[in-house]
Amino acid sequence: MRVFNTKKLRFAGTDRILPVALGSALIVAAMHPAAAQTRRPPLTTEMTCGQAQELVESVGAINLRTGQFRFDRYVAGRQNCSSASRIVRVTPVPTKDRRDCPLNVCVEQRLNNK
Repeated sequence: MRVFNTKKLRFAGTDRILPVALGSALIVAAMHPAAAQTRRPPLTTEMTCGQAQELVESVGAINLRTGQFRFDRYVAGRQNCSSASRIVRVTPVPTKDRRDCPLNVCVEQRLNNK
């Protein structure tokens, strides 16, 4: 139902809903980039070795922190490496239950030119 006003044309009931909806949308939009900037990779020392391995297997490739200022990209297999010249190497990672949990990382393949 339209309600005509001499100052402006408006729809009945929208004078309250529209500002609330726009305000909510602006708040969500403003919070979203901030959340992405503060997101930190999971810390391996807060999970068991099995949990770390399952996490890598389930997503294929993920950045994990192994200490306060240390992180790396761990992969489920060679298909998750960023280029064809990279191969998978097993590396030990500290977890809650082990000091040397084996996880895969991608490394450059060394070619012997001898």
